Amino acid sequence: MHGLTSTSILEHVAPADWGRSGTHGESGHYSVETWLEIYAAHCHDHADQIARAVEESRDKSASTTGGAGETVAGSPATGGARVAKGAGTKDDPWQLTTPSGTSNYEMYRDETLDPPALVCTVGTTQLRYQLRCLDDVHQMLKERGDWVPLGSADEQKPAADGTVEAWGRSADNPVGGWYGLKKGLRGRFGMYVPPLMEALGLAEVEHNPRNNRMRAL
Repeated sequence: MHGLTSTSILEHVAPADWGRSGTHGESGHYSVETWLEIYAAHCHDHADQIARAVEESRDKSASTTGGAGETVAGSPATGGARVAKGAGTKDDPWQLTTPSGTSNYEMYRDETLDPPALVCTVGTTQLRYQLRCLDDVHQMLKERGDWVPLGSADEQKPAADGTVEAWGRSADNPVGGWYGLKKGLRGRFGMYVPPLMEALGLAEVEHNPRNNRMRAL
């Protein structure tokens, strides 16, 4: 029904209407083009969320060994850190896995964008985070000097206090807000950035089925 309604709306959008915009209660400035960009990927986003939920459920069922808080993959010092394949370019992106090991995704650097960005592809969904986040998160972790919970959450959901996710959208971080660059898809910072930092040797990341943390190296 949602798809039929959206199609009906698009069929009646006049050329002049594409320049119209308003103010969204959470996202601020919101144009017709912004609406289309977000909802074009909407169904795919939900499909990816369902796939992640199914994998997480399987992992919980299969996880019968190890006590609470046990790290599935070892630390870099013991040879257990995950290493990404790829060169981090558009043609040869890094091949990464979420901390819980439930989903694979790709990332590459694009310094031609303004601002320069990490482009993250999860299934058919593309997210972008400011490239400087790698250095900024590393500095934040060093200042805290201990494990920091990841706390991944979608943009539309609140992030738990004290987590990497909350810091990645806080007015107190170095960019004064969201590191995510695509409205509607600015969340999941605590899910997709930490594995890359681990692969680059900047951080140690836990790989439990849930409630993972990271710390600076």
